[in-house]
Amino acid sequence: MGDVVGDNFFSSIELAEELVSGNMTHVGTLRTNKPHVPEMMKANCRIEEHSSLFGYHDQLTIASYVPKQGKAVLVLSSLHHDSSVTGPNKKPDVILQYNKTKWG
Repeated sequence: MGDVVGDNFFSSIELAEELVSGNMTHVGTLRTNKPHVPEMMKANCRIEEHSSLFGYHDQLTIASYVPKQGKAVLVLSSLHHDSSVTGPNKKPDVILQYNKTKWG
């Protein structure tokens, strides 16, 4: 089984589903303007700093993390299927995995 890590230019739900069907996993950031991104996961001034939202569909997970007021970081994963967070800023483990494995 192989792992694919991608930035928001390449990541999409369609790509992740295709990789899953080929016994590969995908972890990557996701642009908020991509289709199928729920409105509640996009940047919003009412969402508390260092909070996270998770969405699940079949074998995919979308995590939305608010590092600072009015900003949201979205990550799509076929490798993570829970809402685990770590550290004082309560970052989702899926974001920590992305940060650890991205390089270019």
